[in-house]
Formats: sequence, C-alpha cells, structure tokens
Amino acid sequence: MRFALALGLAVVSAASSMLEAAPTIARPAQGLCFRADGRTSLERLIDSCTGLIQSGSLAAGPLATAYFNRGIAYRAEGNDDRAIEDYDKAIELNPNFANAFASRGNVYQDKQLYDRAIADYDQAIRLNPNDATAVYNRANAYRAQGDNERAIVEYGQATKLNPNLADAFNNRGILYVAKGDFDRAIADYDLAIRINPKFADAFDNRGFAYSAKGNLNRAIQDFDQAIRLNPNDAIAFGNRGFAYSTLGDLDRAIADYDQAIWHNPNLVEAFDNRGLAYSARGDFQRAILDFDEAIRLNPGDFTALNSRGIAYDNTGHPDLAIQDYDQAIRLDPNDADPFINRCWARATLGQELETALADCQESLRLKPDNPVAYSSRCFVYFRLDRLEEAVADCDAALRSNPKDAYALFERGISRLRRGDTINGSNDIDLARAIDPNLEMEFAGYGITLQ
Repeated sequence: MRFALALGLAVVSAASSMLEAAPTIARPAQGLCFRADGRTSLERLIDSCTGLIQSGSLAAGPLATAYFNRGIAYRAEGNDDRAIEDYDKAIELNPNFANAFASRGNVYQDKQLYDRAIADYDQAIRLNPNDATAVYNRANAYRAQGDNERAIVEYGQATKLNPNLADAFNNRGILYVAKGDFDRAIADYDLAIRINPKFADAFDNRGFAYSAKGNLNRAIQDFDQAIRLNPNDAIAFGNRGFAYSTLGDLDRAIADYDQAIWHNPNLVEAFDNRGLAYSARGDFQRAILDFDEAIRLNPGDFTALNSRGIAYDNTGHPDLAIQDYDQAIRLDPNDADPFINRCWARATLGQELETALADCQESLRLKPDNPVAYSSRCFVYFRLDRLEEAVADCDAALRSNPKDAYALFERGISRLRRGDTINGSNDIDLARAIDPNLEMEFAGYGITLQ
C-alpha cells in the first residue's frame, strides 16, 4: 500500500519527585512529638503533638515546632489539607521557619498550585539560601508550569549547593532532551549515574537520549541496565522496544512492548508502537487491535488513528480508513501524512476524486516535495484521465526514489493509456521486478493492463 507511515513513539521517564524537607528544626526534650523516630507510628506522633498543642504549656518556638511536626505526620498520612493548616500555624508562630515554608510548598506543588508553591520556596530560600532541596523543588515547580529555561537554571543552582543531588542532574537532563540538546542531557545523566549507580530512571533517560541521537545499540545497553535495576519499569521496556524496532528487529521489539503493557496496561505509547511493529510485519489485524486499545485509552491519539487507517486500508477497508484519517486531520490539521493517506484511500476507491486531489494538494502544501504525495496524486490524476499531469507527478516521485514501484507502475499505466506503449511497458516491467504483487493490488482497485 502507498501510505505515509506514522513514526514510532518513544517515551522518556518522568522527572524524579519532590524531595521533602527535614522533618524538624528543634527537638525540645519533652514529649514524643519532639523525640519521634522512624519507628514511631503516625497516629502516636499526631496524638503526642496534639496533646502538647492543647496543653497550653509551650512557648511560641516549641509550639511552632509541634504544629510543624504534626503537619509532617499528617502529610505522611496523606491528609494534605490538615498538613497545610498546621504549617500555616507554625509559620504564624515563627515567620522565620524555613522548613515550614518549604514543606508547605511541597504540599501546594502536589496540589498543582504552583504559584503558591513557588512563593513558599522563595521564602524558604530567602531564609535559608543554602537549602538545595528547596531550590530543587522550586525547579520542579517551574518545570511543571512549562518554564523549562528557569527550571534548568534552578536545577543548576541546586547542584551547586549540593553536588551529589542526582535527581537534579537527571531532571535537568530531561529538559535538555526536550530542547534537543542531547549531548548536554547525556552529560547530566552521566553525573546522576556516577552519584547513584543504581538510578534506574537515569539509565533509561540516558538511553532515550542516545536513541534520539541515533546511537541505538548504546541506547539498548542503558535500557538493559535500567531493566536490571527495575524489572517492572514499563517505560524502559517500551523505550528498548522502540530501539529494537528502529533497528528492524521486530520480534524483540514486540516482546518488549508486551512486557511494557504487562507492567502498565495503560501505557498508550506501547500499544501505538506495538501496533506499528505488527504493521511493519504485515500483521494488520493485530495492529488494528493495538490501535483500538490505544484509542480507547486516549481518544485523541493522532498516531493511533492515522496508523489504524493505514491498517484498515491494508485489510481492504478504505471506507473505515477514511473515517480514521478524518479524525486524525481534525486533531492535527497541520500534519501532512493523513492528508496523503486519505488522498490515496479515495483514489483506490475511485470516488470523490476532486476531494482526493485537494487532499494531495494540501499534503504538498504542508510538506513540499514529498515523493509519497506526488505518487499518490499521480494515481488521482490517472483516475481523472489527466494523464500528462499524472506522468509529471510520477516523474517527480521517481526523481527522489528511482525504485519506487508504485510510481513506476502508475507512470506505466498512464503512458499506456496515452498510447506510449514502449515506455509504458518498460515502466510496468520495472515495477513488477521490484514488487511482483503490485499488479494484483492494482487489479483490486479495478486497474488492469488489458
């Protein structure tokens, strides 16, 4: 089939999460509230702090600490609203309580209230300029807001304050990847791994950067290590599958996508990529099932809609294919591929040929000099009996790829219809030598040589 294939998708591991501030700043020698350790239950800690708060016996400083410690316990318990109330009270009692500002900022960030979080981190850092954790968390908040440049600067500041902050190097690497600066990203992942040789996400992310640079074998080594460190890492399996698929090793790619889906049945990219691998293997029915699932999980999945359309076309359902291309175009009217594919589908049906021609024109406007679009428009012109224009478009396609069997066959049938028997027959013979099944395919479109 003559289609513009969607590219496979890879995914990058998420940034590491926030780092929590130290749980206390003072431990007066009274009450479990101030002497708790990791063995103390949250319930006992909350009860102890509550008792001290209600006793009325504490001065402002220790009372602020009691509220703060109870806030930490509420936070650990998952009761963020109660935690904020206690942090508020701690700050009211002690306006210089840096850790209370930082901890409240973390809760606001979890609630996606990024402006509030940043304001609290600002105050925490003003009170304690050497707090690398607060700077790191503020960088995460800027990143969540989409201010990647500010986040990069902040991650750099965090690593100056704490050169062993592996998470900051990892997260800055992710932002460098987003900028297309893969060498800087790899340098940051190198540092993260040097600090923490068991940092699975950093191996996965470095593999992603190597993959983006085209160094697929090196990428696979990193994905291997990420999986050894975290055998349940669905993203690492998906990324390694993408690398194998790009190398043409479809069996290994599909096996990795199987694992990715096993570990995360909601990983849309794994269904997309496995569907593409099945399509590349010619197993379009399985591909359709994967694209179905990707679309169920994400109805706005452009890749799955365009790719399912191709699979439908390859299984003899151009009408269903056109429906998918319609939806893909609604989702992204600036992508040339579904226009080309819809043009071809209509041409194979021999219906709505002027609309098909408009689709090919639009695809060439969006992506000039695309040989697939020229070849597709060549077939439309043939259907419209505009044979000189058909030959000219096939000529354009063949200038880019002289072994394009579709363009050769289409030019051949156009020349034959014009009465140019010798050149037309030569084109047909060349097309047959490249793809012996092409004549049968065109017969399915109602185009025969007799």
